[in-house]
Amino acid sequence: MLSFLKDRQTYFYLLLLVSVGIGLQSVIYKVAIIGLLLQWIIQGEYKQKLTGVVKNNLAASLIGLYFFLAISFFWSENKIVAITDAMLKLPLVIFPLVILSQKRLSAKEINQVFLAFALSSCLLNLFCMWDAVSSFINTGKINEFYYYNLTINMHTAYQAMFTSFSIVIFFYLFIEENVISNWLAYFAIAIQVIFVFLLSSRMQILIMMVILPTFFIGYYYKRKKPVIGLLYALFLFVFSYLIITIPSALNYRYKQTISQIKSVGGDSSDPRNFIWTAGLQVVKKNFLIGAGSGDAKDLLLDEYSQAIIENPLADTLVDSMVSKMKKRNKIVSYFKKKSSNNNITFEKKLTDYARNILGKKNKNYKNALKKEYNFHNQYFQIFAVIGFFGLILFCYLLFTPFVLSIRNKDYFFALFLFIVGFSFLTESMLERQAGTSFFPFFYVIFLSVINQNKLS
Repeated sequence: MLSFLKDRQTYFYLLLLVSVGIGLQSVIYKVAIIGLLLQWIIQGEYKQKLTGVVKNNLAASLIGLYFFLAISFFWSENKIVAITDAMLKLPLVIFPLVILSQKRLSAKEINQVFLAFALSSCLLNLFCMWDAVSSFINTGKINEFYYYNLTINMHTAYQAMFTSFSIVIFFYLFIEENVISNWLAYFAIAIQVIFVFLLSSRMQILIMMVILPTFFIGYYYKRKKPVIGLLYALFLFVFSYLIITIPSALNYRYKQTISQIKSVGGDSSDPRNFIWTAGLQVVKKNFLIGAGSGDAKDLLLDEYSQAIIENPLADTLVDSMVSKMKKRNKIVSYFKKKSSNNNITFEKKLTDYARNILGKKNKNYKNALKKEYNFHNQYFQIFAVIGFFGLILFCYLLFTPFVLSIRNKDYFFALFLFIVGFSFLTESMLERQAGTSFFPFFYVIFLSVINQNKLS
């Protein structure tokens, strides 16, 4: 039994199971992680293993991030939440310790680990489609194919991020490694691109709208066929527009986004605008070492509670907001034009707008408190939990290898960092198991195959 656990092939199969389990968000990956940890313990030679990991600056920094998050337990009042958070983020330590202390896998084995994840992500999406078709037959509602109605076992933001990364994997394995056949690459990429739109994650759609045209134009430019690249990019934009304009949850979110972008003076009705405003207050009050993993969310909820007003439409509040808006030239110019077009006085238009903003603001804070929303931004989340130095460490883990990967033309790793880095802007991705398994696992897999001398 011990010899089986120590076997290198067993280690490889366990990595495959982790990859598949993460893609499917199945309990498989948790069992496989336990197996990897047990194998690491049985093999012994801890000093040698730890020395190898510590010499890797990025791996040591990843473990250091976990260390800071864990010791914030001591300045957290809510000890139970702090302990739960420390358990949730254990993969930040387990993966670098286990993977980077093993003999490096072959290029073929690494590609199989990536392919296992991409195929499992595609399989999950196809199953979600089958489930949506069944629901549509029963309900006749088109929204069964969109957003949270489409997913079955994880938040749409995570499934969309997994889908985006799988598209990059399929492109990489098809073009750079020639691992998969033409038909499989075309079919899988087409399915996954469609699912990015159906899942209606605005950030992932934006990420794909940057990555795919850049890829097509760059790929065909190198082959001296720039026109074909431009045509593919144009087709993608037309295809995207057609999908987005179909009356659906995606179309609603698209219109909502446009409305938020056009909102006057930055007074956006996007709930994240109010969440981040409250989060900024938590950060300001706990700037240096953070509030601790046990208390950061409690303090954020307190900020929501304090922002809720019993009568948000009171005349004094409305008058105060109107007075502030009159000091901003762009707003004055905008509403003078609007009032003229609608045959409404400037004062009336400005007052109605102020009432609308105050009402939405109060409603959003009540909703955020009721649903106990976290920071919805991983950078804010880290800043609030472990302070300024923790944020610096977190940014180092993301931006340093990204810059060096671009310099070394390791675009595969760079695209992974691009996807997760931008995903962290609108979601606290490391606050759920889907994120704390996905990010450190593939981050460390990349570290295990790149030239450490170039990234140290």
